[in-house]
This record gives sequence, structure tokens and C-alpha cells, in this order.
Amino acid sequence: MTGARILVVDDDRLTRAVVVRSLEEGGFICVAAEDVVDAAMWLERERFDLVLTDVDMPGISGLALACAIRCWRPALPVLVMSGGAHECEALRRGARAFLQKPFSPATVVENVTAALR
Repeated sequence: MTGARILVVDDDRLTRAVVVRSLEEGGFICVAAEDVVDAAMWLERERFDLVLTDVDMPGISGLALACAIRCWRPALPVLVMSGGAHECEALRRGARAFLQKPFSPATVVENVTAALR
């Protein structure tokens, strides 16, 4: 679903940049947030078709964001990415899919595309 608006949330600047670039090259429109507070501000102001969030971030975790989105906007798909073993917890908290870091740019595009179907 090219042209879809994706909110990418990750505290690691390099990871955020790689994910955004990969998705934009895949035809998506991306907004980047460096933490959950920043992401919440974007979610209040803009409409997104999907949120892709890291788990481990300073302050509020991406798992808390996934849970809040499930309650606040249940139709908004959330994908969770992490280098840790958080898959079961992410899916339990409302994530549509889990991406294990490290992953290839193609994997990000494939998972986002699948989640938007």
C-alpha cells in the first residue's frame, strides 16, 4: 500500500534513519519520532496508517505505546521491533507483528506491506 503514512519510533538515530529510508524507498510516507512522548504528539496531530516502534527506549517503552494504541485507536496496526526477546509480550500487547533486530531493509518493507493488507 504505497503512499501509506508510517510513524517510525526508535531512540537510535541510525536505526530510525535506516528504517525511514527503507520505507520511503518502498513508497511509504514516514514521520520519525525518537521516543514515545514524541510519538504521542504526532499521533494526536496527524493520521497514520501504521506505527512501527522499537521496544527498549528511555522512559516509556514501545510495548506501552502498542498497548495504548490498541486501547486508543484499535484499528491502527502496530509493528514492534527489538533486538531482545519481546515477541510474545509485543503480540500480547496488541502488536500486529514483531521484527527481530537486526533485519534487512527488505524485511521492514515486506512486514509493513503485509500489515497494511
